[in-house]
Amino acid sequence: MIAAVAVVQKARLAKALVPILGSVVLLPVVLLGAAGGALMGGGSSQLTVDGTAAWGGDLPAEMAALYAEAAYRFVVPLGVLEAVGKVETDHCRNPLAMTPNSAGAVGCMQFLPSTFERWASASGSAAPSILDPRDSVFASAAKLSADGVAADPWQALWAYNHSDSYVADVLAWAVAYGWRGGSRALLGRAVAGHARIAVRPSDAADLAAELVDERVLSTLLALATRHRLASVGPFTRHSHYVHGTSRVSNHVFGRAVDVAVVGGAPVDSGNDAARRLVVDALTLPDDIRPSEVLSPWELRVGDAWSVTDADHGNHVHLGFDGRSER
Repeated sequence: MIAAVAVVQKARLAKALVPILGSVVLLPVVLLGAAGGALMGGGSSQLTVDGTAAWGGDLPAEMAALYAEAAYRFVVPLGVLEAVGKVETDHCRNPLAMTPNSAGAVGCMQFLPSTFERWASASGSAAPSILDPRDSVFASAAKLSADGVAADPWQALWAYNHSDSYVADVLAWAVAYGWRGGSRALLGRAVAGHARIAVRPSDAADLAAELVDERVLSTLLALATRHRLASVGPFTRHSHYVHGTSRVSNHVFGRAVDVAVVGGAPVDSGNDAARRLVVDALTLPDDIRPSEVLSPWELRVGDAWSVTDADHGNHVHLGFDGRSER
């Protein structure tokens, strides 16, 4: 698993380091979320979506290059650093990024001036500025590295912003950007603490007991960057066999989850937010794309599909087969 992640990270670093620039000009980026809405208008069950562009495709090239350079320099997980930039200022696209907030934090990575001063030399600039994107990103990477983000992402991110919901949000974006360094304990904690994921109280114990497959947890976190999920569950507390068959359910092994409420409304054939959720699930990266998706719709995206039956008209089922976790 570690070797595979290293290869992916090296490839992303190589690609992103090509356009390293001396200055950063932020360009507008079109997100797939907007395109996804247009797809929903068609009547065909055959959809065409570029899943590679769908996830992690909102990074401005110039910021991606800075993240890659800084992550390499300070040996921090690239996806986590990118996620901090996303949550803090949407990769410096937030027009208020250069104006101090109510706490006094400012810049692309939202530093307090006193904290930035401690890490300002990280970029090697002769006159580092809290408002300079490169100086800000390098200071962020240096701080995360010093706080032990590679060994304990939760604690390092909490030191960056003292909020469990903030940490959960950053980890969700990190997963969406390709980070795969989370254990069941860490990912389960992020799912439990995420503001856009409401796990059924009766199923929360499965997270604490680390009974849920890492792929299921990663899928929920990635989807939560685009959707509000509620009545999430069951995980393992499900009938032993798939209804009407003698096949053991993936729920039994912690390899599946059901979602009954999306976008604040119950899942049914008229819930457009839930239909978009299904499309997004079908375009997830291969390693966290569910191998079984059941929902109120028959949909196909490339070589992935959602099927429906009488038992899945009121929820979305996301499950994985018995192959090894990452």
